Amino acid sequence: MQTRTSEITIEQVGRSLRLSCAQRLPAAVETVFPFFAAPENLERLTPSFLQFRIQRPPVLPLRNGSLIDYRLQLHGVPVWWRTRIEDWSPPLRFIDVQVRGPFRRWRHLHEFSAVGGETLVTDTVLYDVYCRRLYATRALGWIDSDLRRIFVHRQTQIARIFAGDERRDGNEHQDDQQDGYSHCRAHSQLGPHTEESSEGAARDESVE
Repeated sequence: MQTRTSEITIEQVGRSLRLSCAQRLPAAVETVFPFFAAPENLERLTPSFLQFRIQRPPVLPLRNGSLIDYRLQLHGVPVWWRTRIEDWSPPLRFIDVQVRGPFRRWRHLHEFSAVGGETLVTDTVLYDVYCRRLYATRALGWIDSDLRRIFVHRQTQIARIFAGDERRDGNEHQDDQQDGYSHCRAHSQLGPHTEESSEGAARDESVE
């Protein structure tokens, strides 16, 4: 059985932006969820150019209100990020939100659905940036491309891990970007607020 991935989409939803993608893994939910529930696996799934390191491991097991502190670099600038678990509902879903970090808003919904002995993993991130007027300019225009690159890497690494083929050099982002785009086409739908995105916003707000 092979891992299957959807395209990565980024679209405007009301005042926020929404990134979404899905990946079907050849393993049962009972196997998949514990992997994502282990904070140390974040480093395995994050590209090396971010220099991601957990600074204060949370008290395990994770639960509603758990905090995770980590450090990374964005284009050479050190960034401290604190995440809080807003909703912990194993093995179906969990939500982490940024308490402190580079985004005005960051809310990441992870969902896990059983599909015939396999697991569909769905990521939905609602986010917003500071200095929104600069979002479409060169000053902040790198945000979307970086997010796509991060999630392509993430999906590539997840596919390798669950196929038993994780490479120790998997953080070499040139290879990751090339491999990731071979099965996960990054696609942007930023533009005017549409009726479709309004319906999406209603669905997203319903889980807050």
